[in-house]
Amino acid sequence: MLKSVIKLLPFWALVLTLMLHAGGVLAQEPSVISSSLKIAASSDGAMEGVNLQRTNSYPGKSAQLTNKVLWKSPKFFVMNYEAALTKGVDPTSVDYAEVGFSEPVIADGLLYFRLARGVRQYVLFALDQSNGAAVWRFESKMPLSAPAVAGDTLYLESTEGILYALDAKSGREKWRYSGKDERWMVGASPAVADGMIYFTGLSGNLNALDMQTRQPKWVFKAKGALTAPTVTASTIYVARTSNGGR
Repeated sequence: MLKSVIKLLPFWALVLTLMLHAGGVLAQEPSVISSSLKIAASSDGAMEGVNLQRTNSYPGKSAQLTNKVLWKSPKFFVMNYEAALTKGVDPTSVDYAEVGFSEPVIADGLLYFRLARGVRQYVLFALDQSNGAAVWRFESKMPLSAPAVAGDTLYLESTEGILYALDAKSGREKWRYSGKDERWMVGASPAVADGMIYFTGLSGNLNALDMQTRQPKWVFKAKGALTAPTVTASTIYVARTSNGGR
């Protein structure tokens, strides 16, 4: 069982810690590290950063370079660039030209990513990994985080203070958790380990939510917004923003 040990580090120290790990076992044998955690319900391998250590490294052989397009996704929206020349500075305009994507998360044949267009469109997409066909989409009025998938459930946060639990195959909402007077940090995606969901808030809280009871197990409070949690077998690492820096 994962012990609730938290290390709050300045950003440079957290980066150094990850670099030291990446130069050792994690970069060479990420699957060994993942299996050694013995986690009952985990997003390991299906989350932003790929695994709980967020090394961005998938187990197995590296992908081979190719100039062949395997598939192209359907068109999710039409960009009117002519209108954007005059309205592109207004993020509330339907013709706002700035679009943001999260890195993809892959689990059980589906590819998930978040799209944000200005301040009007926030969508999580699920595509068929084999051909790019759209399977489902989840829309929100507020910004969304990148997802974390554990078993048949997908977890993501919104800035309005809601943690969503969706059916990973259909996108149907299973349940939600709302924090009292809290706003979640959508730039920091959740992590799921040993039946617990770890996620951070703008107020500086690291939250541990029990997947079974859907109630907070504990809250670690810090001064300043926190990065996404990085989880090892016995420790949770986060970095905080303070005094204009990390």
